[in-house]
Amino acid sequence: VSFVLYSLTLYATDKPLPKLPTLDNVLRESAERAPLQWQFTGKTAEDLTTWQEKFRAKLSELLGPHTPPKK
Repeated sequence: VSFVLYSLTLYATDKPLPKLPTLDNVLRESAERAPLQWQFTGKTAEDLTTWQEKFRAKLSELLGPHTPPKK
């Protein structure tokens, strides 16, 4: 009986466990592949102002109604 148990133990440790991705790895890889739709690519101060206005509007839309914390 002990020989059988010993043999099973050796057989079980023979094969390494498969490496599964961690949640951290999955999130990191997803973030690296995500497109940067709101990345600023302008060249002038006017481009920046226009981009900031559009970005602020989109951010407000996504956040919804909220009250900033009091200082």
